[in-house]
Amino acid sequence: MKKLVIGSLALAISAAASAPVLASIINWTLEGVTFDDGGTASGTFSTDSSTGDIVSYDITTTAGSSALSGREYDPTTAPFVVNNQSGPNSFALLTGGPYINLTSSTL
Repeated sequence: MKKLVIGSLALAISAAASAPVLASIINWTLEGVTFDDGGTASGTFSTDSSTGDIVSYDITTTAGSSALSGREYDPTTAPFVVNNQSGPNSFALLTGGPYINLTSSTL
C-alpha cells in the first residue's frame, strides 16, 4: 500500500510538471496620472500575464500646457500596438499622430 501511495504522488507531480502554463489576463486602471505639462491620463488596459503584451485598451488623455491635445486611445482610434517599445513591460499605442508609450517595471 505504501508503494501505491508514493507511485500515485509521483504520477501527480509528473502530470502537474508537464501541464502547460496558462496565461491569464491582468486588468489595469489608470488613476491619478498627471504628465509634466499638467495633462492627465485615465482609462484601462489589459495585458497577458505570460508575455506582458497588451490585449485590450481604452485610455483617454487630456491636454496640458504643451501643443498636444487630448486624445482617446482604443482599438479604433489607435489601431497599432507595439509591445516592448522601450524595453520589457512597455507598449506604445500609435494613432498616426501623437502616440502614447507606457512603461512599467510591474507589467
